[in-house]
Amino acid sequence: MTREFFRNLSIGLVALIAVAGCSSTKSTEDGCEKGKITFCRCANRASGSKVCNADGKTYGECDCGDAQPDDVAGSGLDSPEDPSPANPPPVPPTDPRTDPAKEDPSAPAPNCSKLEDLSPVLVSENVQDDVPEALGGPIKPGTYVQTWMVYFRGADGAQPAKDAKSSQSIEIGEGTGRYTVQDNSKPAQSAGFRFSTTENKITIQPECPSGPSKTLTYSASTHQLVIFDGAWARYFELQEAEAPAPEEQP
Repeated sequence: MTREFFRNLSIGLVALIAVAGCSSTKSTEDGCEKGKITFCRCANRASGSKVCNADGKTYGECDCGDAQPDDVAGSGLDSPEDPSPANPPPVPPTDPRTDPAKEDPSAPAPNCSKLEDLSPVLVSENVQDDVPEALGGPIKPGTYVQTWMVYFRGADGAQPAKDAKSSQSIEIGEGTGRYTVQDNSKPAQSAGFRFSTTENKITIQPECPSGPSKTLTYSASTHQLVIFDGAWARYFELQEAEAPAPEEQP
């Protein structure tokens, strides 16, 4: 495949919310081997370790120390790098943030409601080529469904292949949006966000629930959106709105 081929396609989006601290872990029903050290996942997505207690039935707390979050890939929403996390973080509760532009300050902002995921589960494709150039462009409002997820290994194929499964849908409005994503075996994640674009960069500010902002590169066309995060690219297709049914004549 040539770089021109990918450049003629357009590319896709977004940013996940990290949770501070380490998650506690417990034993399985079959118990554990005394003193055995086992991998565990910290709440901030870093890799930690836990030790089987002397009772051979329970584990100690996940030791995270100064561990930093593992590298995220995909669209910044979630990472397909870890196909079977031992202790995936719980989905944060919806932030009761409201839209200051609304007359009723107690009413939740529209982008805080959960978005239905319309995307099928896709298996990522490894491509021996450099990451295409992010072209930017105006992002047309509407609902986008993920149709392709690619890991670019470089023109010389120097990067090892990586595999992931993912489904994701994104809704884009005027400066706000929401998404639902499920990568590998992790629980589905949903969030609302505000965003801004500059040239070929999009900055995502999660707010339902709130979290740190993230800047990604992207390409947009009339019907497609592509979000780049490192060597990963997610391709999305804009869904056409259904035309209203014609009114019956008396």
